[in-house]
Amino acid sequence: MGGREYVEITELSSGIVFRFYTDRAEPHRLHVQARWGVEPETAVRVFFDEGAERIWLADKQCYETLSLTHILVWLEMEPRHILVITCVPRAASHHPLQNEDESE
Repeated sequence: MGGREYVEITELSSGIVFRFYTDRAEPHRLHVQARWGVEPETAVRVFFDEGAERIWLADKQCYETLSLTHILVWLEMEPRHILVITCVPRAASHHPLQNEDESE
């Protein structure tokens, strides 16, 4: 058997295909679900969130999309084919949102 298994989900309105790999420790589950409890649909919503900030990480050669609730790490394998590396709840990430009350 070769590499890890994956599932591809096509977002119907855009036709974009999202690839989600299985988890190394729990190969019967997707990584985003096993590690972070995030459903693939949530990761797809973050990708399309117009209010999210999209950053190219040159050192890692991938993108981060930072929404109010999650951080999606991904790259474009080919046009309209997105590899989801991970999707982390914002509170569990290295980029938690600052509570506005804490800034006073």
